[in-house]
Amino acid sequence: MQLVTRAELGWPTSAAPFQATARGVKIHYEGTAVSTALLSDHGACLREWKSIRASHLANTAENYSDVAYNFAACPHGYLMEGRGVGRRTGANGNQSLNAAHYAIVGLVGSEGLTEPTDAMLHAIRDGIELLQAHGAGPEIRGHRDGYATSCPGGPLYAWVQRGAPRPGAAPTIPTPADGTKTITVRAGQTLGAIAAAAGVAMSVILGLNPQVATHPDVIRPGDVIVLPATAEPAPVTPAPTPTTPPAPTTPTVPAPKPTTPTPAPSPAFPGADKFGPGTDNVYVTKLGEMLARRGGGRFYTEGPGPRWSESDRRAVAAFQAAQGWTGTAADGIPGPETWRLLVTGQGRDIPAAAPSKPVPPAMTPFPGNTYFHAGASNRHVTQLGQALVRHGYGTYYKQGPGPRWTEADRRATTAFQRAQGWRGTDANGYPGPETWKRLMR
Repeated sequence: MQLVTRAELGWPTSAAPFQATARGVKIHYEGTAVSTALLSDHGACLREWKSIRASHLANTAENYSDVAYNFAACPHGYLMEGRGVGRRTGANGNQSLNAAHYAIVGLVGSEGLTEPTDAMLHAIRDGIELLQAHGAGPEIRGHRDGYATSCPGGPLYAWVQRGAPRPGAAPTIPTPADGTKTITVRAGQTLGAIAAAAGVAMSVILGLNPQVATHPDVIRPGDVIVLPATAEPAPVTPAPTPTTPPAPTTPTVPAPKPTTPTPAPSPAFPGADKFGPGTDNVYVTKLGEMLARRGGGRFYTEGPGPRWSESDRRAVAAFQAAQGWTGTAADGIPGPETWRLLVTGQGRDIPAAAPSKPVPPAMTPFPGNTYFHAGASNRHVTQLGQALVRHGYGTYYKQGPGPRWTEADRRATTAFQRAQGWRGTDANGYPGPETWKRLMR
């Protein structure tokens, strides 16, 4: 391991809060253009890392206590200390996500230097193992897992999905236990299709394959899946070969007998970027309509429509839970497997809501406008931020929510108000009685 410490960087001890354990590590990238000069100049890598910390500390809206990441990895194989071990990250999107995983950023971006070098991957792996030796659990995830973002970019995320192996290392292949066997995923297969073709319940597949249980929507060709030994092999449905009926040679020759048309393939998953807070497109409408037919209509007081809403998230989460999925696999954001089950009419429907006794409302009354303004710091600001996160607006918080009013609170409130169809002064980012009532219910 080639470790560059905070002392070598000229930085004091991190002021980030202590956190002794986490479920694992999340991998990030810079998300902006990164100069390819880093490939030939390690000094440029050190300057880049220092610049990232300086920009975070200068961000008064997010109120960072230090650079957001625990470590950074450069193209030359150096692991550069950020917050370090035993410190909570500020990079994963909101307070609960920050508590769940530590964070490592690779110095690659969306333009310029986009592909991690083998040396960088070794350095990230060094960082993962260092954090695992100091309280991190076994999970290795991308920032986009559980949060609406493109981070850590395509190349890094593909590596994460392979299990974040060291370059040149043999892939980890599950060892089949007695009474089981393995298959290798081929192009065109999904976990749901494998389960259906093998005649095995999805819950059995997930129980035998913990490496994919947290996100069954994501499997790739080459992955190894464990099946019960008695299961039938999972076939790949070949794409239909189009046929052109022969034209008649003369007008008197009867036209050839028409063949039975091949059913059109199911629509492809349009992509995760089409769903989540702020999205507005035909796919959201299509999703809602399919969910309504599968028992999710009770989540919609009006619609479904093209603008993503909390009703869509709750209906998707209910459908995912009906399949037996939990955790990030039932986060309310559709992936390829959720979409496939809805489009093909497969999987379990959303069960009817259990009858419940009326519960008297326990909503906290609106405390007043005086608690929400620049410089304010009180428990009502924390309560507001937590409600915004529950309603799907946590993307505006890089850290927190907390008691101090920040630009993140104002922007999240504005987004919520605009989602209600309000404009002008009714969507100024400061909560009033109606905003408060809708957020707290």
